[in-house]
Amino acid sequence: MQVRFARLLLTLVVLLAGVAFSGTVDASRHKPRTDYDVRNLPSLGGMVSGGQSINNRGWVAGYSYESDSATAHATLWRGRGIEDLGTLGGPNSAVLWPVKNDRGLIVGVTETDEIDPYDEN
Repeated sequence: MQVRFARLLLTLVVLLAGVAFSGTVDASRHKPRTDYDVRNLPSLGGMVSGGQSINNRGWVAGYSYESDSATAHATLWRGRGIEDLGTLGGPNSAVLWPVKNDRGLIVGVTETDEIDPYDEN
């Protein structure tokens, strides 16, 4: 009799715990919502553009080819606009790393107007 009562009590505790647990945590209803936009990035006139990083303000940094499709410039897309970040005198530049900065700092690479000015090879 005592064994049967103990089993009944244990079953009741397990059932009550299961009901209490299922009522407080439902993973399917508490998943974080993810919002995103998919947009085509305009180019500087060429056929190819590529975003390499995006920050919390939605600014995308990367590169875009110019209309000759032979030179690429570091580029920033903010809102619906595009900004050519230029070069240091050479033909090409780009933002190649996933820089994530909300204050406007952008890191990239560029060619200069002189080939190997310090003879570094």
